[in-house]
Amino acid sequence: MQFLSKHILEILLVVISAVILYDLFWPDQQTSPVSPQVQWADEAGSRIKQKLSVSAPATRDGSTNMTSAVKVAMQSQPLQMDIYQLQKPLLPDARLLDIVRLGDSFWFSSDRGLLEFNMASQQWWLRNKSSGLPGDTAYDIEPEGNLLFMTIYDWGNNGKYNYLTNARYYTFDPVTMQYHQRQESMKDIRTGGHYTTDNSDLIHNRIGDAIFHNGKVWITSYGDVHREKREFVGGGISVLDPESKQGRRYTTADGLSSDYCYDITVSDQFTGREKIWVTHFDEEKGLSLYHPETDRWQAILTSKNGIELGGVVVKTYRQYVIIGQQRGLVFYDTNSQQAFILKEKDGLPGYIVTGIHVDGDDIWISAYSYASGGKGARSSGLIRISGSSVAQMFDQKIRVSEKNPGQRAIVTKY
Repeated sequence: MQFLSKHILEILLVVISAVILYDLFWPDQQTSPVSPQVQWADEAGSRIKQKLSVSAPATRDGSTNMTSAVKVAMQSQPLQMDIYQLQKPLLPDARLLDIVRLGDSFWFSSDRGLLEFNMASQQWWLRNKSSGLPGDTAYDIEPEGNLLFMTIYDWGNNGKYNYLTNARYYTFDPVTMQYHQRQESMKDIRTGGHYTTDNSDLIHNRIGDAIFHNGKVWITSYGDVHREKREFVGGGISVLDPESKQGRRYTTADGLSSDYCYDITVSDQFTGREKIWVTHFDEEKGLSLYHPETDRWQAILTSKNGIELGGVVVKTYRQYVIIGQQRGLVFYDTNSQQAFILKEKDGLPGYIVTGIHVDGDDIWISAYSYASGGKGARSSGLIRISGSSVAQMFDQKIRVSEKNPGQRAIVTKY
């Protein structure tokens, strides 16, 4: 791809607009200090960090050990968290963009290359072009069995700004450290096949995410930019049979909060009471919840205590829906309809949440914050949240709300 594609241009416009609006309306996020409950490993756990730095090799199969460029902290309030905060030389370029778990390691796409965090050794490794990565950056990653499927880009510059160009697809084997070029695209991997509006009932070719549920593939699409309306149109959800590629389409006419559909997840899938949740990118657009008994969707815009529930990424843990926003991390209790938002001042390593991974009772979150003017990342990192502390937090919030009753959650009928 020799020139900046229309799709990437549109994404860049959305990101730049979001940064400008964020600087205007949420300036406190740009300078919010770390919570006083945080104690960095340099100060409170130096023996652990010293042991790791002594035992870790500088390189491994071409990867560069970056453990010394990551600060580690533990925090007990408002949640029990382990915090991994990236430092120079990873910053200002290494925004953590995707989070994928394979074996004992988490893998992240970033502006600097492919980052690995090994939980067993607590070591961080960087693979970039000089160490074998077949391009400047791995900008999008997805698990495929024991391999990582990734979109590789090079950086271009037109004299005014940097942009991504020359997209191609590879698998990476974490055991052999080998890359193999592939013909399939990222959306082929996510949907488990090649779906287009020409060969299937797919509602739109611009795909956000996909899940497999009850023998069907559920695909979110976000549509095209409508210049006059200044919004995306034509998106929705497609529920298709993998064999015939035929199926059902859903839009706002079926109860969706917005036709711009991005992330999708299913909860309680082993209880017979499955719930399917969809995000629509913007906080004010809330979540959409599917009701199989009526074959309709319900928009849930805010919690009972007035927190907007929209966002970019979504996962579930027990009865909680976890929403990654562009201004923090939201936990929504489906039982009490209460929610709370975790921000940088509470220990979150950035106000833009890019990934959520639930592993048993551990909830892993990747996030970053833009530097002033959007030039690189001011902060970026990873946190592990104890699931039991989430329940304790809600118990406390529910007791407070019972003494001070608030508004009802804003939902639509279905």
